Amino acid sequence: MSDFESHARHSTTKHQSRSFGAVVRRGLAALAVAAFATGMGAQAVVVAAPASADTVDQIAIRTVGRTQSVNPGTPGQCTWGVAEKWYEATGSYPAMRGNALEWTNTAAAAGYTVVDTPQNRSIVVFQPGVAGAGGYGHVAWVDSVSAGGQFIHVTEMNGVAGEGLWNDRDIQNVAGMTYILLP
Repeated sequence: MSDFESHARHSTTKHQSRSFGAVVRRGLAALAVAAFATGMGAQAVVVAAPASADTVDQIAIRTVGRTQSVNPGTPGQCTWGVAEKWYEATGSYPAMRGNALEWTNTAAAAGYTVVDTPQNRSIVVFQPGVAGAGGYGHVAWVDSVSAGGQFIHVTEMNGVAGEGLWNDRDIQNVAGMTYILLP
């Protein structure tokens, strides 16, 4: 067998294993969602994530976490504002407390899905210094995501308009931003 034939055979096998791996990953993801949704009694919604050139098999599983009947934030602050937006969308408040910079960990602990890629129906968490966030971080409601996910359009309280005031703006997605997905 020539070097060319050997390389061609290796390339074909490699391509086949990638295709098979993608099928297995998709199948396992579907099984995990079904098992979680039926076995745990929780609700899960599978949403296809925006495809990019190098990641076509991404999915986001939106899990239902703990809720509460009152807004967990302080009136006029960003956390209060996004909790109000969450309530408008779901009819309940998320069981999250603390400063904005803590919401990524608090959301995960409460059972919500937290991802690094922008998603509609989510809260974006800015770590201190990111997109103008102060020392306590900042949170905002994601209204929309641009094609390719490079920019997000948000509505926020206590942002550039000041304490207790709403404003909206476009922000580039950069490191230091995470997204809490609504169910």
